[in-house]
Amino acid sequence: DTWALELEKGRRAQVSPRHQPRWRMLAPDSAGPGPRDGASAVLDPSRRRMLIAGGNDGPRRFDDVWSFDLTGSTGWSREAASGGSFSPRFLHAAAWDPVRSRAIAFGGSTGDRLLGDVQALDVAPVVSWRTLLPGLVKPDARHWYAGVLDPARDRMLFVGGGDQVWGLSLSSLTWHRIAENDTGPGWRYGSSIAYDSRRNRLLLFGGNRSLWGPSWHPTNDVWALNLSGVPVWERIAAPGYLPYVRRGAVAAYDPIHDRLVIQGGTLDYHSIGDTWALSLGDSIGWTQLAPCCGGPGARAGAVALYDPRRRRMLLYGGYRVDDLPAGDLQAVYALPLDGPPVWSALP
Repeated sequence: DTWALELEKGRRAQVSPRHQPRWRMLAPDSAGPGPRDGASAVLDPSRRRMLIAGGNDGPRRFDDVWSFDLTGSTGWSREAASGGSFSPRFLHAAAWDPVRSRAIAFGGSTGDRLLGDVQALDVAPVVSWRTLLPGLVKPDARHWYAGVLDPARDRMLFVGGGDQVWGLSLSSLTWHRIAENDTGPGWRYGSSIAYDSRRNRLLLFGGNRSLWGPSWHPTNDVWALNLSGVPVWERIAAPGYLPYVRRGAVAAYDPIHDRLVIQGGTLDYHSIGDTWALSLGDSIGWTQLAPCCGGPGARAGAVALYDPRRRRMLLYGGYRVDDLPAGDLQAVYALPLDGPPVWSALP
């Protein structure tokens, strides 16, 4: 692999007494981005690929962009993204803007400070980052929240990292406060969200009610935010067995079977590796699709997507905090949503 010793900011020449030198990896020697958590992932549907940006592997934060070919022909490729405005970060959120063929990323953490910038990743004619400046009214810098595309209103929605839901118009690049969480899930960190296309609403699962302290106050509740008319939170009560409380799970909405699918997460200092589905039709209820710890196994902080062409859920990355079995943290896993729910690593 290739590394650079950062000496003085903006230079690689002389050690400054005010700047501690540090090594930064420029290119790994593996065929992919390597294990990382807190990255962002979007689906580029016309090019049949998943794009991964940023992330963290413990001591290091990343600013690189990788693509994974979903046709099965080339696997991982590192994108030479120009522009340089996307600084190393993790625990940010991103979504694909289908109208303008770009990814939009917001916020995150450098490990030392929170970020509140909005970055656009253009993919044609070349892959490049540029900073967007969406007005003066905007949310505070934040991390450990979730973002999702609201295609009906051409905007991104951000939930968590605070007690409000914010929307970013992708046409006018203006922020709008959509809803307050005090009448719904309240403060949340590490929740999982998805867009319910059948009912035009946002779905939220789990997460912590507290960011710091000896008790994280993890949850396993499900909330829906109606996006038609005045947005109002409503709790979805499911009878029967429920998933464990957790944070850092991944989620995707399965429009074919009208259900919310979640995987993984962590409870205090224990990883979780099961997969559950919440049916959202006439009979609301949870079903465990896969136990711990097959397929991707016990992990948190991964990224997941719904692949509509092949009707499957894709998962990559994450971390584990104990000795429970976990799959290959460098692999991309797929869960078929039409056939038997068995996770498998993609080549």
